[in-house]
Amino acid sequence: MKSIYKTIAFAGTLLLLAAGCSKENSAVSQEKEPVQGTRTVTVRNLSTKTTVEYEGSDVSHLVWLDGDKVSYKGNGDSSMSLAEVTSNKFTATVNENATSLFVFSPGLDSHTSATVISFRLPRTLTVASTDSLDGQNFPMWSMVDISGGSSEVDAVYNFPASLWRVAIDTTGHSNEHLKSMQVTTNEYCAGRFVFNPDSGEVTYYERDDSEKSIKITFSDEPLLKDFEYTHFIMKSQAYTGVTLVIETDVDTYTLEGGSMNLAKEGRTVYRTKVSLPEKEEVADPEYVLVKDASEITAGTYILATPYQTGTYRVFGEKTTNTYIEPLTISYSDAERITATEEINQHSCKLEETGESGYWYIFSQWNYDNQSMGYIKSMLVVNEYVDYVGKLTISADAVLTSNPYTTQWSFSIDSEGNAVVASRQIEDGYLGFFEDKSVYGVYLSTEKGGHTTVDFKLYKLNQ
Repeated sequence: MKSIYKTIAFAGTLLLLAAGCSKENSAVSQEKEPVQGTRTVTVRNLSTKTTVEYEGSDVSHLVWLDGDKVSYKGNGDSSMSLAEVTSNKFTATVNENATSLFVFSPGLDSHTSATVISFRLPRTLTVASTDSLDGQNFPMWSMVDISGGSSEVDAVYNFPASLWRVAIDTTGHSNEHLKSMQVTTNEYCAGRFVFNPDSGEVTYYERDDSEKSIKITFSDEPLLKDFEYTHFIMKSQAYTGVTLVIETDVDTYTLEGGSMNLAKEGRTVYRTKVSLPEKEEVADPEYVLVKDASEITAGTYILATPYQTGTYRVFGEKTTNTYIEPLTISYSDAERITATEEINQHSCKLEETGESGYWYIFSQWNYDNQSMGYIKSMLVVNEYVDYVGKLTISADAVLTSNPYTTQWSFSIDSEGNAVVASRQIEDGYLGFFEDKSVYGVYLSTEKGGHTTVDFKLYKLNQ
């Protein structure tokens, strides 16, 4: 089941969580021994992160963790190097003439043999709801001036991507299990960045429209009441046409019509809390008793004849050269019949003939050796057929010869019965022959000793 809910104004719910704090740790830095022609520089990381930490007031700051790696290169160096962050800083070894230092996080072994760094924002992630933000998926870079000869410098980082933290108001949905969340935008929100360590130039590339969407799948499928939030890592820019799809084990909720700006100066982390709409109980489809001819329109119906207490007979099956025989169904409410799969197989459709008051009856039940089609009467009913008019099935509604054989009119009598009259046979009516246990056309003026039963007509109300 899927539900679509509109007009979620993301822009109005975004709250800045400034990346303005750092986390100090007490581990010892692992410094390299300098070699001839090089010098070492201790780089302090300011206002940056590899994960997000929240204080008691729920204000976030981005923090470094001991063991985080960065890639770096001094201008004039032949290749990039790796360093490990300890106590919120790292030591870089560069050529003695270097005046600038390019730093990139996350640092990878592959960077040491590359001339540029290529980084793609992930379009799909599978995480546990309790996982911390994986800094390996969140890029940042800095170009640090080291021309003054100082042995300690500060690195202020740039963020080509932003963190969008999404939480869910679980009112009315607390016991649903969260399966996935997916954001889709008019603009490209994923894609690839290429960083040039010599010039500091950053180039963005998009591949196709698949990079206008990011999906997070939750491996642990948490209860919504236990879920706190997740982070989408998105290209830093303003977005329109924001659609957030939240899939649970109960429903899929589509929140449309949003816009948001993830590129405000000095801001990196944003948060939104979305509300899921109340679930509407959808009644099962059912066939409702037709009590007046004005209710008869084109649609799906059950033609039922009363049988024993709590049961009806409906059109059942027909083999070649035999009459249509009945199927017995049970009901608990004479006003309505639940539209089960079995019942639907024995329904029929009324289709307009183009002439007021007349209908085609298209049978939707399957017959052995016969296709579904339109109920067709005989040309005449008389003593030669024992006053029992057989019914046949026509693949075509409109017949060039004898076109009235597939046309029927409906009325509701004073006892609530549906009287189905044949246009072909004067004084001929569609009914059930109790003594023969078959359906056919009878004459009201001459039944040949047969006992017939008219229908109750039920219309599908979806």
